[in-house]
Amino acid sequence: SIRRAAVDDRIKGIYLRPMAALMGWGKIAEIRNALLEFKTSGKPIYAFLDAASSREYYLAAVADTVVGVGSGVLFLGGYLSQPTFYKDLLDKVGIEADFVAHGEYKTAPNTYTRSSMSEEQREVINAILDQFYQNLV
Repeated sequence: SIRRAAVDDRIKGIYLRPMAALMGWGKIAEIRNALLEFKTSGKPIYAFLDAASSREYYLAAVADTVVGVGSGVLFLGGYLSQPTFYKDLLDKVGIEADFVAHGEYKTAPNTYTRSSMSEEQREVINAILDQFYQNLV
C-alpha cells in the first residue's frame, strides 16, 4: 500500500508513527525500502516518535521531518551479534559435523564445526552491523 500511495494523486504524503518493536528486522527493512521508494515520488514523509527504540528510529530516519515529544524516550542501544557454536558440545557426545563450504566466506557451517568465530565470519558480521549502523545514523 505504500507503493500504491506513491502514485495515488489523492495521497499528499505519509504520516508515520512507527511501532515496530514486535517486528523482525527483515519486515522493518521491507517497510523502510518501500518508504524510500515512496520518497522518489516527491511526496513528504512526516514521522512522529513519542517512545522509540532503534527499530522505530530506523524507520523514522527515512522521513523528511521527524518530530518527538519533549517527554518522549529515544533508546538507541546499538547492534550486536552473538553467534552460537556447538562444536564442543558435539565433541562431548561423539558427533562430528560434516559440511562442505565452497569459499572462505561461506561461514554457515561454523556454528557446528568451530568453537569460536573465524576471521572471515567476524568480517562479514561486522560489515552487516556497520551497514545497520550507517542506516540508523
